[in-house]
Amino acid sequence: MQLQSSNSYHKNVAGWLTNNAGVELVQKAETIADKLSAYSHLFQQDAMQKFQSLAEVKRDGTTGRTTDLQAELEATLATLQEQEIHAAFALAKYVSDTNAEVAWLNSEHERRTNLVEKLETQLPAVLAQQAKALKLWKDSLNAVAGATADLEEKREFYASETVRRQEENAIIDVVIQLFKDQVRALASSTSLGRK
Repeated sequence: MQLQSSNSYHKNVAGWLTNNAGVELVQKAETIADKLSAYSHLFQQDAMQKFQSLAEVKRDGTTGRTTDLQAELEATLATLQEQEIHAAFALAKYVSDTNAEVAWLNSEHERRTNLVEKLETQLPAVLAQQAKALKLWKDSLNAVAGATADLEEKREFYASETVRRQEENAIIDVVIQLFKDQVRALASSTSLGRK
């Protein structure tokens, strides 16, 4: 009678192990379902092997062995429950972290999309400003080249005028000297004539 009750208990435990609520939770998570399902299946497989090895042990009809089997199954069940809780917590944390990362990536994508749109809007104005600056630079180069040519022309004119003035000054100096000589000659001839 006690053996039948024990077998019924074993069936209930085996049913609980195969229909564990933690496994259903794991199967609902789409992205990491395979990983956690394999993880949960590993626990279940280990528990089933222990259950079968304990059930295959020959019983001598004493309640001690049944109690040992029941205690072992309860300990295994508690371990599995704890591991399922940890696995569910790890899944929840992973999903939460993944959702947070997806939200951050979406906001980053939106920020960069807005930046690209702003840049695309500003690009024509920047290109127009660049063309204007390039024209101004070319006009400045032309103005500098024109001013340099004008300055060179004026320098050459100044140099030629300086040479011409020096030549004129030399001629004037000669004329002045001749005039002085004539005045002296006249003065000396006049003073001689008076005597």
